[in-house]
Amino acid sequence: LVLRWRFAVPMIVLLAVCHFVTTFAKTTFWRDPVVFFEAATRSNPDWPRLRYRLDCAYSEREDYRAALEQFQRVVDKKPRHSLALNDMGNCYYMLGDRDRAADAWFRAFSADPGNAVAVFNVGLVAEQEGDLAAALRFYRMYLAGVREPNPQAAAHIRSLEAKMGSAS
Repeated sequence: LVLRWRFAVPMIVLLAVCHFVTTFAKTTFWRDPVVFFEAATRSNPDWPRLRYRLDCAYSEREDYRAALEQFQRVVDKKPRHSLALNDMGNCYYMLGDRDRAADAWFRAFSADPGNAVAVFNVGLVAEQEGDLAAALRFYRMYLAGVREPNPQAAAHIRSLEAKMGSAS
């Protein structure tokens, strides 16, 4: 019995050290979402949801060109993926391509009229084109589709409503 305990303590310490090293390696790997999702998509390249998360990680890093490439892969697999289409529009917008942004947002809205953010973005396009009545219509659809609207968006909508009310 004494012999068993003599080896038990070093084995427990060795296992604890191995566990620590493994956990440290995993958390270091998982810390960067782009690294994590790139590795995950290599092992499962045809899963649109996983690729969508990679797109979002690129967007958060403001690597809009890489995000666009990945969003396109999602849309190639699922042409009516409203979230990917909307986020493609956001990337195009951030890259200064307003026409392609508007097209992607309209496609996102037509794929899913319940996608409140896409509806809001279509309203932005209408407002920028000077069609304030249409913009307000889309903005009201946005407000109806979300529980807690973005405070800046809500303030913008109230401002436009006031502007439209005073223009009548």
